Amino acid sequence: MAISLGLCGLAMLTLVDQMFGEVTSNLIKVISFVGLSLLVIIVNILRVKSSAISAAVTVEREVDIPQTISTALYARQGGMGEEVSRTVLEDASRITRGVTPKDVIPLGKPKLGLPTLVSVSFFVISLAIPQMDLLGKGEALENQRQESARVMRKEKALTRRLEKVSDISKKHTVSKEVKKTIEKVVQERRESIKRSLSEPEKKLDAADLRKELKIQRSEIAKQRAQATPEMKGIYEKMREDAMKSLGQKSPEMKQLKKALEEGDLGQASTALDALLSKFGDPSMDMKDLQKQLEDLLGKQSLKSLGKNLSDSDSQIDPESLEKLSQWMKDLALLDQVQNQIEFTEAELAELAKDWPKSPPPDICPDCLAGKCNAKSGGT
Repeated sequence: MAISLGLCGLAMLTLVDQMFGEVTSNLIKVISFVGLSLLVIIVNILRVKSSAISAAVTVEREVDIPQTISTALYARQGGMGEEVSRTVLEDASRITRGVTPKDVIPLGKPKLGLPTLVSVSFFVISLAIPQMDLLGKGEALENQRQESARVMRKEKALTRRLEKVSDISKKHTVSKEVKKTIEKVVQERRESIKRSLSEPEKKLDAADLRKELKIQRSEIAKQRAQATPEMKGIYEKMREDAMKSLGQKSPEMKQLKKALEEGDLGQASTALDALLSKFGDPSMDMKDLQKQLEDLLGKQSLKSLGKNLSDSDSQIDPESLEKLSQWMKDLALLDQVQNQIEFTEAELAELAKDWPKSPPPDICPDCLAGKCNAKSGGT
């Protein structure tokens, strides 16, 4: 009976798991089986518990002898006088001389009764029922697992792309503040990934990751706005003058003009660095180079950078152009970080219609070019 009830409980839990998904653990099933079995045993023990005299009456009834044993026990407990007690005990000893434990406690093979057959059948049926998910719990867990894996892939891809931008910043003359900002963004993403792998319960979902990326993007935008405001005015004036200029001779001048017209800070900085490398070259006609720069960038813009154009012999200050180039690099790198974050934010959008229709923005691994054929690290 004990095993039957234990099997019924085990079958019920198994049936629940088969119909509604993984609801109970194996430990709970074991505890249920053992607990119910012990409960039946304890109840039976309590139910049949009796005194020594009651047990003696049961033995007398089993072997069909007079009630001498129970009377003798009663006498031994002081229920009769001394002479009477001695006589009763002698009679009991004589009558029970041929009684063995086997006569009193008959042993036999356990029988598989109806309860046992029913419980075993119920357990077998519960195992045979195909796996179902009536509450949709399993499907929900699988969807959650897939979404969590997708978010992790997107965050890892973003981190790889940001690491490329960070590597670029270390190869060029970029301000310490910009390098520090980019490295901080990269480090925060690395720590987030590490935390998700070591503590799965703290994994970010799409909404949480979008919230963190929005904060990082806001910090980048704030720093970009604070980057040398006077340089922005000079740069915008140079763009206007470059669009009006004609007939650039050298490839560097043509590249700088094209970059300024397109507003590509990375390309403009690269072209400007190429021109700066010619300053001090004895083979270069510095007056002609200066004239080309004046025609392309405009006298007013160059004057703002430190050249006194009222003096016909004055020379363009290379250091001022280097500062302008560094400013362009700073903004180009901050723009690349912003673009990569914005792309991942779009990838994590709730609606598929808001997802990006193209690959992530390209990152040139060896230059600051905003437009490059190099792959950016995937999604």
